[in-house]
Amino acid sequence: MDKSYPKTMNSTLHILRLFTGFCRQRGGILLLSLFWIFCPEGCKQKEPLPEPIADFSYTPGQNLEAPVTITFMNNSQNADSFEWDFDDGTGSTLRNPVKRFTKGGTYTVTLTAKGGGGTRTAFATIVIEENLYGGNNGKIGFWSKIGNEGFTSITINTGTQTLKSYWAATPDCTNGSLASFTLPAGDYSFVAVNDEGRRWKGSIRVTRAQCALWELKKEEGIVSLPSGAVIRSTATSRSGQTIRFTLDIAMVNGDNSLSGNLSRSDFSIGGFSSNGVNYSFVNEGIQVLSGGPNVPYSASLLLDQSGSISGTDPQNHRIEAAKVFCQSLGQGDNVHLSAFASAGKIPYELTVYGNGFNSNGSVYLGTLDNLKNQIGGGTPLCKSTYSMIDYVSKNAPNQNKALVVFTDGEDTGGGRTPDDIIKLARQLNIKVFMMGLGTAEVQNLAYIANQTGGAFMFAREAPQLMTMFGSLGKLLNGTANYYRTSWTMTRSPGVGTSGSYWVTSSVQVKIGGRTVFVPFRVDY
Repeated sequence: MDKSYPKTMNSTLHILRLFTGFCRQRGGILLLSLFWIFCPEGCKQKEPLPEPIADFSYTPGQNLEAPVTITFMNNSQNADSFEWDFDDGTGSTLRNPVKRFTKGGTYTVTLTAKGGGGTRTAFATIVIEENLYGGNNGKIGFWSKIGNEGFTSITINTGTQTLKSYWAATPDCTNGSLASFTLPAGDYSFVAVNDEGRRWKGSIRVTRAQCALWELKKEEGIVSLPSGAVIRSTATSRSGQTIRFTLDIAMVNGDNSLSGNLSRSDFSIGGFSSNGVNYSFVNEGIQVLSGGPNVPYSASLLLDQSGSISGTDPQNHRIEAAKVFCQSLGQGDNVHLSAFASAGKIPYELTVYGNGFNSNGSVYLGTLDNLKNQIGGGTPLCKSTYSMIDYVSKNAPNQNKALVVFTDGEDTGGGRTPDDIIKLARQLNIKVFMMGLGTAEVQNLAYIANQTGGAFMFAREAPQLMTMFGSLGKLLNGTANYYRTSWTMTRSPGVGTSGSYWVTSSVQVKIGGRTVFVPFRVDY
């Protein structure tokens, strides 16, 4: 067989024969010779494998909130194995893992890509928010430094929480003793009232995923206590020692709403002795009666600014209460403002403000604030009341005309009597509503109100003025619900069949966890 090789190969084989023979004699050189023979130009180095490129992305990539599931997309090249570190103690070797983060935080996620050409890493910082309150919710927590006024009830929408603790400094929002509400983000109104009748109301904003604190400050809360008004008192029979009468009483809750759920046992009148006569009372029953149709009114407020006010109303509850009334007028209602004090700080003994009656009571708010610093002088109660009855008659635009008189004392001005006032009011068809505070003379105030078709209200404590004025509009327009209470009074010694008598006392009414004293006068 003819063996032919390329020229290059023939030369190589020839050389190989020569070196083979030589190596038989010099065996130690064979290996080196063979290397040189087969690599005549030197051996070339093997081409290295490409290095890995580590890269990844993830979705979702924005607005992350725990708990959240994230899908990682591996975009690495030149790699055949992978290690993931999710920075929460967990990892994965999958190419495209799916990871659920259950807690908020900042996570540095690392991908290690390995291949024949080496190892490379890539990382991304992922911020995941955590809403402790869920969804779109936020938290509002109420706190207070007031430690001597009992518990505080706070209501937002239909939810109510009770604040039972107080703090010397601002608490942490996580404090479990706060009165807290978790609500969807938005604006809300709240009402809070403590056991002493101090009341707050305001607007708050709830921000998603945030907790805010609201301090119920003592100076910002207005004490508002339940009160009562005697709409009318009527003697129905008189026989010897026994006198029967009815009292129509409107009771007002601390939130200015009229009460309608009291029972017979909530009303009582205690017995007493006066000028040698013994009196005892028996509650014969009550009825809850509805008010009539709304009759728009024109009412003038006549405020006592005499010096004694600084002692009976140091926090100016009468002013704040009057402002509440002025801002709660109904459609068709009108209001007017006047004040009295002799030799005091107001311009005149009887000062009339504004230009007549106004359907916008807010025009008097500035004047009312100024009256806080204009206290002093005597009490020309009867003269001022008489004069204002005439003013109302001539200037009030509505057919339903009323004068509302507030005072804390007895008349010191003279010139007119309660009977004069009653006579003029009846003649001009003006209802007189009398509000008394502290040392005000019950017998005359109640007498004037009852004889003119008004109502008599009396506050033992100035904070009761808030509910008196707060419910005044319904008394004026005739829509107020009330209790008709029936009584039997026994007096010893008795009275004959002729002659006129009267008695004053107070109905004790249990309402809102308190006992409210509602003074009255009955003529028989």
